[in-house]
Amino acid sequence: MFGCFRRIGCLFVLCVVAVAAYFLRERWLPLVSSKVPRSGTTVAASGGPTWEPVSDEAAARARRRARSGNIRWRSGTARG
Repeated sequence: MFGCFRRIGCLFVLCVVAVAAYFLRERWLPLVSSKVPRSGTTVAASGGPTWEPVSDEAAARARRRARSGNIRWRSGTARG
């Protein structure tokens, strides 16, 4: 019976810690991650990939391949 109280007590402590961390995140989050912008500052855009609209030719090619069933999925990318 006391095992149940121990588990409930542990859950309660974890919930209190989570709520406290949420309300105090402005203090500890910049210490953990340098990617989090501080208030009043801006973050420069990285040189990563940018979104571009799909061309009509690429859309038609994708429709043809999808209809033919000639798509095999590997590690998140479609290769035929």
